[in-house]
Amino acid sequence: MEDVTGAVIDQLETLYRENPPELVYFLTLYHLFRDYMADQEDPIRPGLDFEKSVVWNKLYDFQRDAVVGAIRKLEKYKGCIIADSVGLGKTFEALAVIKYYEERNARVLVLCPKRLRENWTLYTRDNDDRNPLAEDRFAYTVLNHTDLSRYRGMSGDVDLGRFRQVSFANVF
Repeated sequence: MEDVTGAVIDQLETLYRENPPELVYFLTLYHLFRDYMADQEDPIRPGLDFEKSVVWNKLYDFQRDAVVGAIRKLEKYKGCIIADSVGLGKTFEALAVIKYYEERNARVLVLCPKRLRENWTLYTRDNDDRNPLAEDRFAYTVLNHTDLSRYRGMSGDVDLGRFRQVSFANVF
């Protein structure tokens, strides 16, 4: 058995002498994950106008990154949780995700606590002067999360006896 420690150290010194550490790091990552990256296709469909929407243009860059990440997770895993500290714009991030799916002609169902129903239905009213996103003309349906297992009565303005849950299945 031959000791190659010296040769390895010499090779590493050559790499660091000729290349910045960042390049070595990125090349290492590339070689570790290149097969995985080659199989990945961006699931976000091109040609949609959701990036021209009012809500998208109100987002900061970090929020846009979160929206794109959420869409990719929804496409790949069929689910995603947007979780962040209070006041960082989770509602607008969710609305941008909704806008993406509405641009794909998907029907969107928002389940929320009864106390937040008014917050969510406001964005669907394009004739309400309190709606800062009226031009986006959101058309999603809002149900109280506790009404999902009910089949009669009202959930806000939705008659659960006539509500077709199946029309929201398989939107991905």
